Amino acid sequence: HKIALVGVRRWIFLPDYRVRPTAHLGFGMSLVHEPILERGTIWAFDIVGGVGLEADLKERWCLMADVRWEHFSNGGDMGLTSARVIGPESINLVLSLRYRY
Repeated sequence: HKIALVGVRRWIFLPDYRVRPTAHLGFGMSLVHEPILERGTIWAFDIVGGVGLEADLKERWCLMADVRWEHFSNGGDMGLTSARVIGPESINLVLSLRYRY
């Protein structure tokens, strides 16, 4: 289990077009329910990023498809722990329907 607080900046390119490319990048901190490494920490740094497309379906509805990369690390290389650095990563394809108000 993981609880994270991550600030994400999202860019929408060609905002006046029906189909728009997007990108996002974010950084934050998370708290895991137990140390993943021996003598590790329950705190981790989060980094997220990705690219995608969004397309208008109707006036306020749009379909979004993103490829998202996510990584979190316990900060061992930063001197926060003497244990090895953990760095799980995932790459996800996310499809969503969004209502703009």
